[in-house]
Amino acid sequence: MNNVANFKIPSILDWVKEYQVSWANHVIEAWDSDKMDKLTPFIKSHYWSDRHSINVFSVVGTAHPDYIGLTWLEFLHQGRRMRANQHLLQSNPSYYDETEVKTPSMLYISLNGKHWYVNGDGNHRTCLARFYFDRENLQYARTKTMLHGVTTDDYRIDWDLYHLYINIQKKLDEKKSSARLEVVRTHLTRQDGPGWKIDKYESKLKYIANGQEKMLDRETAQALLNQLNKISILSALFKRKILRSEHD
Repeated sequence: MNNVANFKIPSILDWVKEYQVSWANHVIEAWDSDKMDKLTPFIKSHYWSDRHSINVFSVVGTAHPDYIGLTWLEFLHQGRRMRANQHLLQSNPSYYDETEVKTPSMLYISLNGKHWYVNGDGNHRTCLARFYFDRENLQYARTKTMLHGVTTDDYRIDWDLYHLYINIQKKLDEKKSSARLEVVRTHLTRQDGPGWKIDKYESKLKYIANGQEKMLDRETAQALLNQLNKISILSALFKRKILRSEHD
């Protein structure tokens, strides 16, 4: 695109004054690193690529503390490096359409491949890409959504085993049991190629009680939880019976 054509394109700030897109006032969410630490033992797959494509409108948040809680519109006006990036968008809008690996890199992280968080470089460009794509879509009846050549870490969690772990641990705490529960994760396989890799894992629970250890998969962990629930119900019924007899 030549310079003459660029001068005919209004700045993105001028455009948002005239057109208010519905998502502009959505709050930028926080990536929860503490939650990620708790979930790490339950990761069943990790896909990494430095040349991936994501729907930029599925980016819902960031790990950067300065931008968490701002709306996308507020960030467009307040971002520390936003003015410089707006000038770059004005002079070279095709950057956001190119399929080559982005330089500098743009880093994203997800737990489900549907909701993404900026996890390093790329906060300002993500915001600009959203507004730029919507401007193109509204003005020229296009359907731009995909940002190419970005770096992604996509984690998938064994949620069933995670919730079993939480519920079993809760029952053990309620009983003040000396039994312990640990998570053991084993690396199964890796597939990789130029610019991508996927690692697969298997997690099990190690139940330690009375000096013995037992490895639990989802089925046996569910059986243990059922047993603990049954004991809790019987204990509650017994206590209720004791109380009734004391009042009789």
